[in-house]
Amino acid sequence: MFLLRLNAASSVLDESSRDDDALALTVPSDGGVKALRNTLDRLAKANLEVDDLSIHTPDLDDVFFALTGAKTQSGGDDTKGTES
Repeated sequence: MFLLRLNAASSVLDESSRDDDALALTVPSDGGVKALRNTLDRLAKANLEVDDLSIHTPDLDDVFFALTGAKTQSGGDDTKGTES
């Protein structure tokens, strides 16, 4: 059931990246309230409810990864965006 909802949300938010193991989507945005509302509105129009939401503000490790395409020494992954 959760995988079906993740699949539906992924098709609504085509700019998102999926993590099937964590049952999560990462949605890149400018971090503004308007972008968050737009994302939630798109999901609501598709009759999809958000189970959990977190907002990640990029840190220097994220910037390094984005610019170089390499993982940081701590092994962190690029997690910019909003997960739902």
